[in-house]
Amino acid sequence: MAEFLVELGIDSMSLNPDSVLKTTLHVLEVEKRLGRAPRGRAWSSRRRAMPKPPFAERASSGASNRPADGFELDVSRRVWEARYRHRRSDGTLESSISESWQRVARAIAAAEPHPARWERRFLELLDGFRFLPGGRILAGPEPAGG
Repeated sequence: MAEFLVELGIDSMSLNPDSVLKTTLHVLEVEKRLGRAPRGRAWSSRRRAMPKPPFAERASSGASNRPADGFELDVSRRVWEARYRHRRSDGTLESSISESWQRVARAIAAAEPHPARWERRFLELLDGFRFLPGGRILAGPEPAGG
């Protein structure tokens, strides 16, 4: 999986402590094979200029840096579809990432004293991927009514 992500241009990963060394060494091998300089603070003295991701220029120009569906990379969309897109009890799927954000914001806000107010606040953070909760938070909440 790490090799696949590096080939797609992902430059950060969350790892369990017991996999850091093995995964880091594997990522370095893949980057070497691809002719890329190692990334990260520990490698800054050996860094070469890296190409900017395709959305970087749009972001610096003030233009929206995300496609209409919210995903910059196809792999992100595929991970959402495979792991976090909720399947309702009738078998239908959430229609968009926005629907997932609404489900998650509603479930998190339910624990707060004023759920409607907090749901709006949480939704503002989730919208546009400004905050991305962990996988259990994304996958766990059931929508209202099951």
